[in-house]
Amino acid sequence: MSTPTSERLNFTPLVDKDAQAEDFHRIFGNEEVMKGNPRGPSKTIEESQERMDRLLPRPDNNVKYFLIQLKDTAAADYPIGVIGRRMNDTLLPFLDNTKAAEFEFFFIPTLWNQGYASEASQAFVKYLWESESEDTLAKVRCICDGDSLASHRVVEKLGIMEKIDWKSKMPEEVRETLPKDLPEPVIFEGVRKVA
Repeated sequence: MSTPTSERLNFTPLVDKDAQAEDFHRIFGNEEVMKGNPRGPSKTIEESQERMDRLLPRPDNNVKYFLIQLKDTAAADYPIGVIGRRMNDTLLPFLDNTKAAEFEFFFIPTLWNQGYASEASQAFVKYLWESESEDTLAKVRCICDGDSLASHRVVEKLGIMEKIDWKSKMPEEVRETLPKDLPEPVIFEGVRKVA
């Protein structure tokens, strides 16, 4: 399997919920990382394994997720983040999901504000455009925590993504089910540039 590439980061495919569970849990079990996630942090490794199960590639789900590590450091085996995408996801059924990938990223707080999320996102979106044909991928989306201005900046730095008005497309009965105790999400979307 090909992987994204960048100057300072390695991308290891997420493929084994037993062997990679502890690494995944370091990120998805972190309260600060998962603050804006409706499910919150995983309380146990087993709960992280359940989450991982949805993110592992299978013939029926067309997902690609990667653990991210720093290159050329003593901590090269230690994951600092997770990045990945789902295709034609039903998470946003009120939007046109044809040929759409939703990508997301998570990084440990001690490495925030050092450019790693931007570097990983740029490498990942480039990888998506290069590894997926126009017939299967026409646009990418990213859902950000409404309060995470740093995440918004990461996505905006990609230069292809714009905020979209998703609320006007969401049925009222669905909007009423959104958690009231979490900030309203911001959704960005970028369209493939055809040469």
